[in-house]
Amino acid sequence: GRAGGARAMAGGGDDDAGGAGTVNLDFADSDIRAVCAEILGNQLHVNYTIDPNVHGTATLHTTTPLRRDQLLPALRALLTQNGAALAEQDGLYRVVPAAAVTGIGGNTVGESAVALRYTSAENLARVLQPFAQNGARIVADAGTNAVVVAGDPATREALLALVRAFDVDALAGQSYALLPVESGTAKDFATALQTAFGAQKGEPLYGRVRVVPMERIDSVLITAGSPQLIEDAQRVFRLVARQRSRTVRAWHVYYLQNSRSNDIAYVLQQAFTPDNVTAQPTPTVTQASQGNALMGNAMGQNGQSGGQFGGGSGLGGGMGGSSGGLMGGLGNAGGLG
Repeated sequence: GRAGGARAMAGGGDDDAGGAGTVNLDFADSDIRAVCAEILGNQLHVNYTIDPNVHGTATLHTTTPLRRDQLLPALRALLTQNGAALAEQDGLYRVVPAAAVTGIGGNTVGESAVALRYTSAENLARVLQPFAQNGARIVADAGTNAVVVAGDPATREALLALVRAFDVDALAGQSYALLPVESGTAKDFATALQTAFGAQKGEPLYGRVRVVPMERIDSVLITAGSPQLIEDAQRVFRLVARQRSRTVRAWHVYYLQNSRSNDIAYVLQQAFTPDNVTAQPTPTVTQASQGNALMGNAMGQNGQSGGQFGGGSGLGGGMGGSSGGLMGGLGNAGGLG
């Protein structure tokens, strides 16, 4: 028999992702270590270790058989309930206390599961996945309404902050979308979008769709009471984005290989702004600001060539800190505001 009352019954052969499941799980107050052994060892046949500091019990009964690709998300959700997590490195799965995950190798890809209280796991995973960088991913486990975040420690922590920020009571039952801003700042774009909502003919979206600037990730969050309102708002968003790409000044950075940035800036300023020449060519070798880069301000869509100017809006370096509440300013501190 299986220790701790763990009982798992496997159906026929291998199942395909998206097809019918073949694995039934039935755990009742079972030792979490026995649950890990059943799923990782007996069902998935992977190499694993369990930290001696991982303790607890788990209860899980599946009325519909699971596919094998659903077993890990289910296990992660159970581990989260017991303050543990699952990390994978070089084909070895490690069950460790949640606090120890970031200590397993500085850039080791790890996984963390978050059980959601207010928002749909499938919706949240779909909204946040485009913002997952450095190979990170967000997977929904609809059966337990949890999301699993995988990636290096810094990226994973940033995504987890976003997950916590979105799983708030104010978004319960709401439809929402997170849209990247490519022209100007998130705050300015949010203002322009609200203005466009109020200027619509017919039944305006103003007052029915909420717009929140997410300055840390250069995006705007739109929330509404129905998916149809979100679709209407997204159409207006695309129109505003198209207009702003032609009218809003944006910074473009070009990294030079065969000339000094001061020299090129001097020539360009003489050609385009002869009454306002600030750059001076230098006959001696000097260190250019931030390396040998030329930065220009022009109309048009944000762009870059050969590199990125500033700290970046990526989650690895741009997101951080703790999440705030819905009314506490998500745009500035990771919460909704």
